[in-house]
Amino acid sequence: MGTRLGLFEYLGDDVEASESWCTHYLDYNTSDHAYSAESIQVLAGGSAVNGPVRGSFARSISLFKEGFGGPEAKGGELDGLYIVVRQDTRDGVAADGCGVLIDYAAFDNPGFIGGIEGATSMISKASSTVVRRISYQIGCMDYASGEGAVLYGKAPQGVSPVKDGIHLTTEGANYFEYWLRFQNPDHTVYSLGKDGIEAMASFNSGSTVWRYVDSAGTLHFVNHGLTVDLALLDQAGNLKLNKSASANWLDLNPLDGDNASHVPPIKQGRIWFNARTGKYMGCRDNATWTEL
Repeated sequence: MGTRLGLFEYLGDDVEASESWCTHYLDYNTSDHAYSAESIQVLAGGSAVNGPVRGSFARSISLFKEGFGGPEAKGGELDGLYIVVRQDTRDGVAADGCGVLIDYAAFDNPGFIGGIEGATSMISKASSTVVRRISYQIGCMDYASGEGAVLYGKAPQGVSPVKDGIHLTTEGANYFEYWLRFQNPDHTVYSLGKDGIEAMASFNSGSTVWRYVDSAGTLHFVNHGLTVDLALLDQAGNLKLNKSASANWLDLNPLDGDNASHVPPIKQGRIWFNARTGKYMGCRDNATWTEL
């Protein structure tokens, strides 16, 4: 058990304050409204101009590495805000919890509004210019375009590309059951499972087509019941269909009938075009080629 500081119990692996602790206590909440240990209410006059420079902030945090931008700045981690929440439900009552809870509401005719908006940049020491930068929004709406997105990211032009838009990685024997999964109220519309199997379905129907790559690198399209390979495409470019194919036309690359290395191996049902004779060649008996 860690050192007890007032009503806060320090467990030794969370955080230490170099100045002082600020400790509050919330009694059991049986009211019809939320309790808050510390509340900030600000009435802000509008500037009629958008942008963070002219924005109004209920609270702002500035954390600068000493010597930032110069050779005297020392390495080490910096975190602008660290939030620790410890939840326990051993009394048998389910308890919701969230590290950060955002409820942003705006009246008619806003500009851009978002739950989280930010930018991350890398600056060159030699030129003092931005060499890499990403901007991102989570839970955003753009009133002007009428569009909204749950997650939006942008890598601007003029700087080095960012490698990954979304990057998920397993660790040891741990894994995500689904790398991605999108659902409507009735069924999964799209998912990518931990084993690389991809599921695609109509928004209005739960009938699924599965797709995956096996250990030999062959791409499989599989029916809803995972019982039949509808199509296979291997690394050599060979396509195999379980049933018929329909097309407006079919192009067969001409082969040199005088060159044995250019003639396909004999197989019953196979067909090819002989460029020398101008004839289609087919195999009916699994033994010989016949002009068609």
